[in-house]
Amino acid sequence: MNTTEIRKLRLDNGGLTQPQMAKLIGVKSATSYGVKERGLVDFKASEIKAIAQRFHMSLEDIDKVFFDNELSSWKREDALN
Repeated sequence: MNTTEIRKLRLDNGGLTQPQMAKLIGVKSATSYGVKERGLVDFKASEIKAIAQRFHMSLEDIDKVFFDNELSSWKREDALN
């Protein structure tokens, strides 16, 4: 996960606070959100979906922020071999 990008996304799009982000993704505290934003704990799929919907993220943006462009480099042939 690109921790710089997730923080930038939060601050550049309305300047949401960590407590607001925690509420958005359904975690109990800003601390719980903060460890995710710092990359110490992975975001769950449902949390990524909530963030992507809130910020109108494209699939490319989601890949860049949450998967370090790994999804773009994945090939179907790789999965079949």
